[in-house]
Amino acid sequence: MKEPCDSNFHGIVCNGNRNWKKLTSETKGRINFEAANKTHNGMYLCSHKNMPTIKIFIVDVFDPGYTGPPPRVHPLKISNITGPINTEFTIQCKVTSEVFPKIIWFKTCFGQKCDYRFHQTCYCHINTSISDYHAGNTYLSKYLIFNARCVDSGTYLCLALTQFGKDDQKVTINVPCKKSDSELYSLLFLIPFGLLLIPLVVWLCYYRKKKKSTIIIVDQQKKLLRTITQPKEII
Repeated sequence: MKEPCDSNFHGIVCNGNRNWKKLTSETKGRINFEAANKTHNGMYLCSHKNMPTIKIFIVDVFDPGYTGPPPRVHPLKISNITGPINTEFTIQCKVTSEVFPKIIWFKTCFGQKCDYRFHQTCYCHINTSISDYHAGNTYLSKYLIFNARCVDSGTYLCLALTQFGKDDQKVTINVPCKKSDSELYSLLFLIPFGLLLIPLVVWLCYYRKKKKSTIIIVDQQKKLLRTITQPKEII
């Protein structure tokens, strides 16, 4: 089993100073384990001198002689599929497993980031406060959304992991956007055009005023010429 290191996994905290041993790999950006055994257990850090972002993984090799059924994630229960703005959503993930499962929540995301891929859809890991309960072989995890907004709309996925396998379920919620938000966005979008129109209006006013002054001067000059060129009557 291999997954991004988490502070709740085996009680290991991944931050802080540690003595890392540099590993050599023939494949750039990938380490292959042949005949994996418990000596490979531990944390592995991937970093690059030109990239400040690092990623830590933990490897836990279990005894293949001891097998069991994979966890089962029941269909997710949700307080409501669609709700108005500032509604509180509760998504409940029920897992049945013979061993303690690792329950992780994901939400659909777009772009280059993709923490978990399921049916050609990318999901991003959600880091929020999640309440967990368990009784016997039943484990319950609740994901809470307070004061839901339009950005909270999307598909949420609950993933359960054990050394025997994995299972997941998903549900989609929809939070309508506030009309005022869309109007504000439209107004902000039009502000640059308004700023561009101001100098244009000023220039047009100046041009019209200048053109009108030119016409008046020309008319005055024409009247003056007519007066000068008009023949006088001889008495």
